[in-house]
Amino acid sequence: MRTDLRAAIAARLNAANTQEEFQSGVTELIADTKQKMEESARRETEGSLSAFAGETRTIPAYVEWLIEAFAEVPFLHLGERKQQIGREEAQTLLQLKVRRKGPDRLVTIQQTIRALLGVTVDAFEPETSEGRPGEPKAEMDVGDFLVEANGAGIREALRIILDLELKQPELVLIEEPEVHLHPGLSRVVARYLREKSSDIQLFITTQSTDFIDSVSFKNLYLVCRGNTGKTGCELIGGDDAVARIPAELGLRPSTIFMFDRLVFVEGASDEAVLRELARKSDVDLARCNVGFVHMGGIRNFGHCAAEATLQVFTRRRIRLWFVADRDERDDAEVVRMMRRLNGRARLVVLKKRELENYLLDAATIVQFIKEKRSLAGVGNDRVDVDSVRQALQEEVGGLKEEVIRLRLERKTLGPVFLHTRDVMGSLEERLDKGLAELTERKTKLGEDTNSVRTAVDVQWDADAFGLVPGSTLLAKLAERFGIVFSKDRGDTERLARLLPAESIDKELRELLEDISRERQED
Repeated sequence: MRTDLRAAIAARLNAANTQEEFQSGVTELIADTKQKMEESARRETEGSLSAFAGETRTIPAYVEWLIEAFAEVPFLHLGERKQQIGREEAQTLLQLKVRRKGPDRLVTIQQTIRALLGVTVDAFEPETSEGRPGEPKAEMDVGDFLVEANGAGIREALRIILDLELKQPELVLIEEPEVHLHPGLSRVVARYLREKSSDIQLFITTQSTDFIDSVSFKNLYLVCRGNTGKTGCELIGGDDAVARIPAELGLRPSTIFMFDRLVFVEGASDEAVLRELARKSDVDLARCNVGFVHMGGIRNFGHCAAEATLQVFTRRRIRLWFVADRDERDDAEVVRMMRRLNGRARLVVLKKRELENYLLDAATIVQFIKEKRSLAGVGNDRVDVDSVRQALQEEVGGLKEEVIRLRLERKTLGPVFLHTRDVMGSLEERLDKGLAELTERKTKLGEDTNSVRTAVDVQWDADAFGLVPGSTLLAKLAERFGIVFSKDRGDTERLARLLPAESIDKELRELLEDISRERQED
């Protein structure tokens, strides 16, 4: 019952002195509710609707009939977080053993699962009667083990197969069926769903090429929010798919059709700096047909490096580079990023912390300070290379503790996941596991601090200007000389413009040369 109706009935109950008064009040409420419903049915919509009879501002009668017809269709929705297989499914399988024609159906389901997953499935009554009253008592065995003892992939695949076989829906919506499935199992489930689609209307959302590839573009729909803020669903053909899918990721059609090479960078300032340094290095990015894509931060690397996106670019023979700041990223994380690209793009993680660290040239900063002072109308006190070098040395020394803090935060303050398929057990057990992990981190904090400090001490003398946050160092230096450094307002690009060609770091030169280099087969 709706909350407002429950509150209205409760109010009449409290106000009534007799049963007759309460019944009378409820009767008035029913009449009032019916009147509001009739008024709502007659009310015109704010905009016109396109109906079979033409434009109208009232909802046609056939719409109500259509909604009722849809409501009668046996429907199944499997979200990304699927409910785990348990006693309810075991009870259903157990009941098939004693129902008319049930054993034959059970054998068919068992044969299907064995053919697809290579495991046997059966259900039995438990040896003990533990459990809450009213809860199904049956237990399911998968491969001679309780279902809970099997891996997440098997349980996810079973969830899909048993729901389709036992519930026999006519309309099915499945979100991310590939979650927790290894590649071989993913292809098995994809083949099973394709076969079921001849009898069941299936709608699937996925990022896996096992479930969507070039031969199925004719069955591909693009669901997105338009300029009006409304969600639209559009069938796209094979010719459109190459452009429309990446466009949904924030890539323009020109990104696909106009460029032979794409460089994914974290933000607009990174593109501006690389373009400026390329110009100074006599690297013609326009002639090389190079385009840039802004990821909006390295946190979106996985989104931009999605399997479907890489497949589209690879199919069109577009060469790809991903350029990322080093930040506090360790070698293990870099290796994981490279594995995700799987050789279809080159990953360049800068050796210095961020792109601003490559612009810490004293002579360039002198010109930058003079230019900023002139623009701001600030008094032009004497500033020279020696004073800037001294200021840089003093400011960088003050950032050593900041470097240690940033590294320690990344090492210690990572997320603790309590609500994933990999985390098993009751709520109390999951919370205990999370608390234990946090307690261990707190216990090791002193040890980790010493470890991080030692690592920074070893690198500091040789590479202090590469370890500190370059943008923070420039901001502190600018403040000392009475100006403001703002990355968002183009100051990083301004420094790149003032940087002499001979001062461009060898690492960045090699990156730009690699981007501009022709294929050997070209």
